[in-house]
Amino acid sequence: MSYIRISNKADKVNRLYLEKLGLSTKRDNEETIGQFGSGSKFAPIAALRNGWEWINVGEDDLGEYKMQYVVKEECGIDCIYYLYNDELMKPSSFTVDAGVLSWDSEFQIFREAFSNALDEFTSLGNEYCISVVDEVKFEPGVFAVYLTAADELLQIISDFDKYFCIERTPVKIFSNKNKVFIPHDNEANFFYKGVLVHTDKDSNKVPIFDYEFYNITLNEERRVRNTYDIGAKVTAMFADLVSSDDSDISIAKILIQKANVDRWEWTISAFHIDSYFYQTEFSAFRTAWFELYGDSVAVSSELMKFKAQFAMRDHKVIEIKSEFLYKLLEKVGVPCASSVLGDDVNYDFVEPESYMKRMFDDAIAIVNLYTKDYSDIVNETKVFIPQGEQDSIYGVANTKEQNVYISTRAFCNMTTLVGTLIHEYDHINSGFDDSDTQFRNVADKHIGDLLMQIYGGK
Repeated sequence: MSYIRISNKADKVNRLYLEKLGLSTKRDNEETIGQFGSGSKFAPIAALRNGWEWINVGEDDLGEYKMQYVVKEECGIDCIYYLYNDELMKPSSFTVDAGVLSWDSEFQIFREAFSNALDEFTSLGNEYCISVVDEVKFEPGVFAVYLTAADELLQIISDFDKYFCIERTPVKIFSNKNKVFIPHDNEANFFYKGVLVHTDKDSNKVPIFDYEFYNITLNEERRVRNTYDIGAKVTAMFADLVSSDDSDISIAKILIQKANVDRWEWTISAFHIDSYFYQTEFSAFRTAWFELYGDSVAVSSELMKFKAQFAMRDHKVIEIKSEFLYKLLEKVGVPCASSVLGDDVNYDFVEPESYMKRMFDDAIAIVNLYTKDYSDIVNETKVFIPQGEQDSIYGVANTKEQNVYISTRAFCNMTTLVGTLIHEYDHINSGFDDSDTQFRNVADKHIGDLLMQIYGGK
């Protein structure tokens, strides 16, 4: 019979760590992936369910051992026993169905068989050996796992780089030990400490890179616990690409040049951009853009309708179909539609109809009566027709330009219109937005001042 033999240097491996659930030698070792103490127990039983042998061969304080897993019936229940050195049968607390709901793939089985050798390699640099042999034997100073050489397991070895990135050359190693690789295949693959922990098969998008995280939370099946974290981690990697590093600029160029093709990276939520991009002037994306396209303007697909306006201003445009990348480019200071055309790209500004114009003029007169510096603080007040999510708001304060934009929804009555003008004025005058807790104090104080003016006027 042929076996896959996975071995590594190890003077002593206590057999109890192979038997007892929850017991792990790696619990506090940041360099290893196996810290739960369950894989080395469930994986051999999963192998048994597939009809494969799993044999541990090593040495501990009790001497040399060959440890096999066998099934023995007890009261109609198939129980797991440990057979040592073909002689001693030792009962376990497991049945043959242990882990059946979560340990369900050939890769999980192979990964756990390889985990000791992998951890020795990644933490200590000790070489491992994977070979196909015809006999099981003890070798001093070596711990080995023997697995039935099934076709499914041999396939994992032949496609080793799909499941382990330890022999692959990274495109980039970040200061926090995260890595990016040229993709191995058409699926987005994510690794942790050299081991595949997630493959995004649902998006049907080819990745630009494969990724290895130095730190991400796994569940007990060694899979990423919260896949939402993957997008955040990858965004953080992109944020670490700086303009002073030529390799970083090269990566940024690759990403920018792939902006208009379906790629896994463009499924990441653009929400992450604001959380990770801070030192934007030093971003490799900014440098990469100017090296690729000079002063051309990045324009999202949605805003390509303003193409004529750009042409009138002698701007060349580059369409960016990825919402994620477009927001990233905006954040790092690349010339974008919003920076060139201003708020015209975000709001459908209109001249108010006659009845609205009368309401508007009366409302401004009231505001100027009680807030005498309104016209000094606010540069321009404009009216817009709400679109999409704008249906939920009455007004907007552009604190950068010191402009107030009033939705046509605010013209439902004079009270709402005046209140909206005052509210947006307070934003511009204070510099606080609605998310700032201090804004509530500003607004309350203004209400108090207005009431005192009215009271004093009486």
